[in-house]
Amino acid sequence: MKISFTKRGNPENKEGMKINYAPAKRKVSKAAWWLILIIVFAPFLWLLVSLGAKWFFVSSSGAVAMDSYPVMAVEGGIVTKIYVKQGEFVDAGSPLVEMRRNVSVSYGTELKRVKAELEALSKTGGVVPPRRSLSHLDGMVVHLANEERVMRDLMEKGAATRAEYNQAKERLLAARNDRDALLNTLTAPRDNSVETRKAYLQRYADMLAENISTPLTLYAPRAGRVEYISVTPGYEIAGEQELMRITDPKDPYVIAYVFPENYDERVRTGKVVKVHLPGSGRTIDAAVVDTPLNANSVPGGLSDTILSGRRGIVVFLKPDGPLLPEESVNGMPVRVDWGIRFFR
Repeated sequence: MKISFTKRGNPENKEGMKINYAPAKRKVSKAAWWLILIIVFAPFLWLLVSLGAKWFFVSSSGAVAMDSYPVMAVEGGIVTKIYVKQGEFVDAGSPLVEMRRNVSVSYGTELKRVKAELEALSKTGGVVPPRRSLSHLDGMVVHLANEERVMRDLMEKGAATRAEYNQAKERLLAARNDRDALLNTLTAPRDNSVETRKAYLQRYADMLAENISTPLTLYAPRAGRVEYISVTPGYEIAGEQELMRITDPKDPYVIAYVFPENYDERVRTGKVVKVHLPGSGRTIDAAVVDTPLNANSVPGGLSDTILSGRRGIVVFLKPDGPLLPEESVNGMPVRVDWGIRFFR
């Protein structure tokens, strides 16, 4: 086969006829190839830039934190009403939850017995029916003493008012006085014993009826925002249980987890650093408020490294100003920048 590389005529003209070729597409093809290369290598470039930035700059993961407290039920009952909603701001002393106490069936039975004895005394004309044993009255004194203790604990936690505690205390004192009065009637003259017994039974019946019917209302000890509510109306509580949690967004702080290799003199009390808030995209200043004393595992949701579960030194930071409402989220992840690694 004979091969020749010499030009033989015009390729656009054949036997006197012009042949029209489509325009070349080299520019479009070149741009497409560049686009493919960018798409393929962009993740690797981004990884290299990120690793370089982390090597050059010192940063750590963190989270917004706010003081919070639980609203607890210290006795069994049924939730009858919830006065607040999740995310709502409440003032100190605002009613939160209303509960109907779990009253033993024996209370209702005892109330019926007391009323029947009162009615019988009214018909005796001065004859006292045989008295029951004082064991039940002793049990009531023990129960009311426990109720007084529970109300005192609730008041100290801010979940009950002073008036409610005073009522429980008065019921206990009344039961003790009635028990003493009943004991004294054993030696009292016969003609006065009926009226004494009726007075005691009437107070006893009133106390039982109030214990059965009066609901228990829990109040907010401090102002704050309802973070979550774990019960609904009709929910039955067996004993001590958390009903809701309230946070205080007026005094937020930031918890940062600094890895040991980055813990140096830059992490000191009073040091001002940059905190990046993803909720609004803002960057704010925050200062280290205390000397770090503990090291904990970095929470999985905050760790942005392959080696998750590493332990970091816990550093508390105080923002230099209030946070915006969209930033006041308890546990919201943030990034803390401590500066350039080689300049301290």
